[in-house]
Amino acid sequence: MKSSITVSIVMLLILFQAFAFSASAHTDRVVAVVNDDVITLSELNKSFIPILERIKSDPRTRDDSRMLNEGKRFVLDRMINNLIMKQEAERLNIVVEEEDIDAYIDDMLRDRNMTRKELLEGLAEEGTTVEEHRETIRREILKSILVGREIRARVSVSDEDIGNYYREHRERYEGKQAVRIQQLLAAVPKDADDETRQSVRARAEKIRAMLASGESFDAMVAQYSDGPEAQAGGDLGFIEKGMILPDVEEVAFSLEKGAISDIIESPAGFHIIRVIDRRGAGLKPLEEVRQEIINEIAGERMEQRFQSWLEDLRAKAYVEIRL
Repeated sequence: MKSSITVSIVMLLILFQAFAFSASAHTDRVVAVVNDDVITLSELNKSFIPILERIKSDPRTRDDSRMLNEGKRFVLDRMINNLIMKQEAERLNIVVEEEDIDAYIDDMLRDRNMTRKELLEGLAEEGTTVEEHRETIRREILKSILVGREIRARVSVSDEDIGNYYREHRERYEGKQAVRIQQLLAAVPKDADDETRQSVRARAEKIRAMLASGESFDAMVAQYSDGPEAQAGGDLGFIEKGMILPDVEEVAFSLEKGAISDIIESPAGFHIIRVIDRRGAGLKPLEEVRQEIINEIAGERMEQRFQSWLEDLRAKAYVEIRL
């Protein structure tokens, strides 16, 4: 009798392990093959969480299966590109050491006047581990090295380019006092109740914490902003007084260049803005803004060339999507 019970228990354990293995294999299937590497469903789902939370928090999109599918495909494409970039860096023997990441974090903390404790608290609030944060920084450093090695030498800015840019963007250097801002908007639906409004505010607070922990403002706008200008990186251009919502305007004109605001509440929702540039009345001489123009033109051209370079790498790679 005792032997029979023991055999039964062993059989149950074998069946349970087989079921667990089957379930694990099903949930962690391969969703993309990129050369000799793979991306699994569990990795995709983990990367998709921020966008999923955004979609689910908005009553207008929480049941939109098309948006869910498009969002997941967008995240998968980004993961594929990141993996291709990593593979190319390995081929070129480019290595980002842990000391490089430490230095990057130290510089970021100094620039943002943050403590390491505040950084860790921000990461914990957004649900990001230290390892995930360091991996994001590793990719940023890799991209910077690749741009310097593969792109920068092929980008030049002539005196003619500078003069044309100055003339074509004259409004940036003349006129009334103005600020050029990027906006990240967590919109509140019209006639929303208090519960919905608080839900949107909670989302905005999470985004602000992510920015405080060092996340890129550009990336956050692309991923989270509900504003119509999100496709342009949230750039509202130069704003003079009287042109935008008073609550946003007051904060915008009080910030220094490069500063990021706290959450600003308005009837439209919850705004987070960054001041890209400021200008006073009158036209700035060309020589005063020459280096600024060079940086602007070179930055745009390097980003365009980098994206083209990455697209060429992807076209040559073996990529199979199994989503």
